[in-house]
Amino acid sequence: MPRPPSAALACPRCGYDLRSEPERWTDACPVEGRCSECGLAFGWVDVFDPLRTPPRWCVEYARIRGFPLACLRTLLGSALPWRFWSRLRMEMPVRDLRIAAYILTLSIVLPWMILSGTQACRAGSLWLQIKPVTLEDASGAPLAAGFVRVVGHALVWPLSKDSVGTVGVPVTTGFTQTAVFASPWVMLRQQTRVYLLTSFVLPPTTVDEWLEWFFGRSSDFTARLVSVVACGFRTGDPHSPVVQVSWFGPIQAVGCVVSFALLPQSRRKARVRWRHLWRIAGYSMVVLVLPTLVPVALAVWNGTGMWSWGGHDWRGLVLVAAPTTFLLLWWAAATQVHLRMPHAWGVGLAAVSLGTLGAIFALLLPLARLNLL
Repeated sequence: MPRPPSAALACPRCGYDLRSEPERWTDACPVEGRCSECGLAFGWVDVFDPLRTPPRWCVEYARIRGFPLACLRTLLGSALPWRFWSRLRMEMPVRDLRIAAYILTLSIVLPWMILSGTQACRAGSLWLQIKPVTLEDASGAPLAAGFVRVVGHALVWPLSKDSVGTVGVPVTTGFTQTAVFASPWVMLRQQTRVYLLTSFVLPPTTVDEWLEWFFGRSSDFTARLVSVVACGFRTGDPHSPVVQVSWFGPIQAVGCVVSFALLPQSRRKARVRWRHLWRIAGYSMVVLVLPTLVPVALAVWNGTGMWSWGGHDWRGLVLVAAPTTFLLLWWAAATQVHLRMPHAWGVGLAAVSLGTLGAIFALLLPLARLNLL
């Protein structure tokens, strides 16, 4: 078998130096070994040559030109946690920059796709409404061509002023014929931009109050954003649950990693390195974003009355319970198959429970500071 540099000969889980082990082999090379530090059983071929069959489907080991396709394949593969971690072995080196690029890429692409789909569906809905009363749009082109144009704009450039376009509807009222112009962009533009700003950049509370609490000041710009969040996403409560839910998943994923600091016996007994835990959390964070994007895309329609988000709604509970359930399965699979830790389900349940409590505390802390609870 190929011999790597001596510095690379280490236990896959705890990193214990194994360079002295091959020197004890006299008659033959053993197939399997066991780390004297953490007790991990491993195959020597995986230690000597961990990338003998690199998983090109994974973003960590894909070629540069195949990175976009690898992002999609990694995302789809992560829907099956046990299969995902059985194919991505612990012996393979962790490439942190690739994981960070993967998270950044999908954090931009996925909202873009959801918003494009939202705009396209809104344009299609408008087309169905005007179909019985007109055969051409404002530009004089056939209605079918106009439909392709407005939907195409929405899919390619969802944040453009002309993303949905302006469709003119000739309507006869009394003795005159006028063109009624309806642009879904006018209804969606502010909510869309505010969602992108608040859910990925700012904490889950009203923007102006958070800045006043943290920096001791406020701004007219954030005050305008607050009015849009309060009136555009929903009515009644000034704190948008959409923003809170979109933050809940990533905070929960990070909390699962931090929880291992509160479970020192489990981590130290297995001698698990922190970079393996961050790898697990990194891949789970993208998956947790998915169930929040669909309701967020629908919530931007709230101003048009197409979807109402009440103050206490069962959908909010589902959006929190679904990622939590997936996290339990994700960490159970990762600790059992990837890290090969004993009592995997117990460790996963403890990590997810502590991570969930930490996420709830992180979301409620700003509100408690503002005396809003």
